[in-house]
Amino acid sequence: WAFGKATRAAASMSDALARVRALQDECLADDIELEPGMLSWADDELRAYFESGGTARPALPAPAPLNSTSSVALDAEAEAGAAADTAVPTPPARADTAMATPPARDTDTETDTA
Repeated sequence: WAFGKATRAAASMSDALARVRALQDECLADDIELEPGMLSWADDELRAYFESGGTARPALPAPAPLNSTSSVALDAEAEAGAAADTAVPTPPARADTAMATPPARDTDTETDTA
């Protein structure tokens, strides 16, 4: 069974390569090297590429949309981040740094005994 799938895949790849080479020949573009990614290009994209001398590449496909589960998770993360950004930070706990205050000196009652 697996061997049959591999054979079909190889035949499909061979057919795709034959299609790319036929379009390359049709466009008289035998000086342009073939690339593996070309096997998935549409005929009009291949024709435009070969006719441009290899400069007109197809546009990259648009990114796939997020599924609903991913967007919910992203929304929750965004809300958590926003809440963290707006929260007032709590100052760190301080150790007891109160020092004993020395008694005030009464300068009127002191006398110089020298």
